[in-house]
Amino acid sequence: MALNDIDAAVESFKKALEFEPNDAGIKKELAAAKKKISDRRDLERKAYSKMFQ
Repeated sequence: MALNDIDAAVESFKKALEFEPNDAGIKKELAAAKKKISDRRDLERKAYSKMFQ
């Protein structure tokens, strides 16, 4: 996430959960990364919706 590669971070967190399924820190960071992806998609939708009006 520090490198701004959110998609790769999500994949890394998912792999980490396979090894440590009960680690609360990993779950927290995974949720934060997924939220950033969701926020990014929302911004993209708003930008593209203005483009096609």
